[in-house]
Formats: sequence, structure tokens, C-alpha cells
Amino acid sequence: MQLSDTIQSITKSYERNPNLENILSESEWKGNPLDKKGNFLNAEFEFNTGFSDVFKLLTGNKPQARIKKADRWKQAVIQNHTFLDDDKDIIVWLGHASFFIRLNGISLLIDPVFF
Repeated sequence: MQLSDTIQSITKSYERNPNLENILSESEWKGNPLDKKGNFLNAEFEFNTGFSDVFKLLTGNKPQARIKKADRWKQAVIQNHTFLDDDKDIIVWLGHASFFIRLNGISLLIDPVFF
């Protein structure tokens, strides 16, 4: 896999788990590229944006805005907390990307945005 020139120029190190099997050799795949702060760089989809891009997004043409504003459908909210007192395996969507998962008596609260 070849990294784009932009990604290669800002890559300062790589993160790789040697305990995980990989179909590529270390010379073919060094690992996930990281920038100077240790942040992950997405080699497949570069994300380079600036103030002008954000300004265009906020002020530019929004062809679906009228449709979205007219849409009145709402997801039904069920106020039921009884699953917390049970011991059955369950997955509960809490909203956005958050889930409560209980498997084999182990409870997990998953929220990838919350860190």
C-alpha cells in the first residue's frame, strides 16, 4: 500500500501491533501512520481543511435544507430502564453512536465520541 505524498510528508512514526497477524510484510506495511503529535493519519482519505472550507460549508448551497426542515418524523423514545435490573444479554442503542451492551454478565457502555 502506497501512502500519498501528502500523508508521507507529515508522517512522523507508525503504530503497529506485532501480536496481530498481517497479510503484508513489515516492509510492505509499516503500520498505521501517525503525525508528530501521535495522531492517526488516514492514508486512504486525506483530511486537509481550512477556515475557507468550513465557511463554504456553513454559508454555501444546501440543496436538501428545505426537505430536512419539513421532515417531522422523530424516532420513538422508550423510557424503560428495567433492562438495568435484568441479567439477560442485551444491546441498547442510547443515541448517536452510544450503546449499552451486556454479554455473559459483563456490562459495557460504548461511546466512541466520548473517548
